[in-house]
Amino acid sequence: MPKIKIRMSNLFNNNFDTKQKRFVGDVRTLFNNTIEEYHLIKENDKIAVGLSGGKDSMTLLHLFAFRKKYLQKNFEFDAVYVNVENADYKINFDQVKEFCDNLEVKLIVRNVLLNDERNAENRCFICSLARRKNLFDFTKELGYNKLALGHNMDDAVETLMMNMVYHGKYCSIPPYLSMFDGRLSLIRPLLKVTKEQTFEYSVLHNFPQIKSECGFEHLSARNKFRNFADYLEKLNRGAKKNIFSSMSNIYEDYIVK
Repeated sequence: MPKIKIRMSNLFNNNFDTKQKRFVGDVRTLFNNTIEEYHLIKENDKIAVGLSGGKDSMTLLHLFAFRKKYLQKNFEFDAVYVNVENADYKINFDQVKEFCDNLEVKLIVRNVLLNDERNAENRCFICSLARRKNLFDFTKELGYNKLALGHNMDDAVETLMMNMVYHGKYCSIPPYLSMFDGRLSLIRPLLKVTKEQTFEYSVLHNFPQIKSECGFEHLSARNKFRNFADYLEKLNRGAKKNIFSSMSNIYEDYIVK
């Protein structure tokens, strides 16, 4: 795959038309407002930004770089990638490195092996769990106090439905979560941004395609709920946002306790 040269100036100052500028501004506002509302970034934070190679994590990293350059300079962050060497997808490391270099962001890579041969239906969950565990270990080794992940609104909606169906619990993924007795805080600044918005944001900024699709993804339970959420969106435009909003709009007198 050929390298894609991206100049630093083009990463933040594209010649967008009025509609595109408004869209980019809206995404940045959602990102920054989530940080402010939940106090996700504080002075002297050292943050590991989990980079997966997908559009969500690249958008997250890009927005972090923009905030650091133009809005808030009193924190540190690096891009951290856990490379599962025997995973069923691959990324282009040259383009990952170049993307980070052009953002002036340090890239740290850890190589691991997935030692679990359970059936294909659980493969995505097992791989994701292994990557997450190694991310947690990595933050401890390198002294990060926060880990930022690129989960978006669609991810929160899908997780909510999965927990309701499989576990009988009304819970999802929060924007802020303290872990390991306060050693590490998990933050999700993209939680009010939709997957569609991260995709369009990545297209407008000409992000490179650095990750191949996983052959097991279509078998995952999450993919089934993603399809169901898309179906609900077709029934009612705004269904996903409404489901997401329901988590902070609970009428306690009208639920079984």
